[in-house]
Amino acid sequence: MWYAFAWDPAKHPRDPKTGRFLKGGSTSSGTAPVTPVKPPVKPAKTVKPTKVKTTPDREKKVAKSKAEAKKSKVKQPPLVNPPDHYPVSVKTLQIDRNLNSVKSEYNKLSQELEQLKTEIHSTFNAAKYQELRAKFKIKFHERQQHSRAMIARYISVPKQARGDIKKQVKINGVHAQGDETNPDNTFKFFDLMVNKRWHSPVTLNFDTSVARANYDNLGNVKLHPIEDDVAVHLHEMAHHLEKRNPWLLSRSITFRNHRTKGETTQNLPGYDPSEVFLLDKWKEKGGSGYEGKVYKQGIGFSEYATEILSCGIQRLYEDPLGFHSEDPDYFKFTVDSLHGY
Repeated sequence: MWYAFAWDPAKHPRDPKTGRFLKGGSTSSGTAPVTPVKPPVKPAKTVKPTKVKTTPDREKKVAKSKAEAKKSKVKQPPLVNPPDHYPVSVKTLQIDRNLNSVKSEYNKLSQELEQLKTEIHSTFNAAKYQELRAKFKIKFHERQQHSRAMIARYISVPKQARGDIKKQVKINGVHAQGDETNPDNTFKFFDLMVNKRWHSPVTLNFDTSVARANYDNLGNVKLHPIEDDVAVHLHEMAHHLEKRNPWLLSRSITFRNHRTKGETTQNLPGYDPSEVFLLDKWKEKGGSGYEGKVYKQGIGFSEYATEILSCGIQRLYEDPLGFHSEDPDYFKFTVDSLHGY
């Protein structure tokens, strides 16, 4: 097919040497330049906002979340160790602050227990006595469950620092399977509270001939399978922690001496005359004089153990919030040491 071209030299000059167009080009005769047409743009769809149904419960939740957000923005005073107190880490001071803000439920349960205890001691009716004892047991269990929840939420070692002590424990003998005597529950609490850096192999020996639970400083814990509960298991395993980790032992000795500065050792009723103690105010603060026991291998020898960490972890298990209220300095030291801060 042939086309006729209209060429205008003024509009489309050529190069005299090559004959090529210098600017523009040519159009076929009888045709007009084609202008591209853009497709029409569809208008965006308008989405109607969905209405959120409000209910009284939802409004309460929204108001509560706003109040909590506002509260979190309030500047807290800096975390510092109180004067004359054994110094602990900022992380432990934060645990202390958190517990102070959430103890209302615990205090309420403790008041109810004290009231029941008073009623139990003042009644002379056998049936009433049994009824009050049953109520006391239920309420005590309720407070214990509340304390366990507080341990998991506020006091436990961070997840990345937890280990599995059960893998390093050898068990000899037969042990009881009850909740308060089963070593599996001992291991669970131990993993919650003790930094895995302190873990080391240990043997638990259960024997009905054991009159008094003890640790032999060679990695062996001797326990009665029925009479010794989880709290006693933890107590003796803490002796193993001190033995295998000199930093913990040194720290415990320093803390005890800080608390008992200027005191001389004394004997306690019911204990062997060779056992001596620095009494301080352990008993007045919810504990016992046993916490200040001094261990020495003869005159002039250094101490090889304390009861500080052992009694501390035992009190953490039995009544952590009570421990925090009655002896906050000792509580903070125990948590700080077990967490490895």
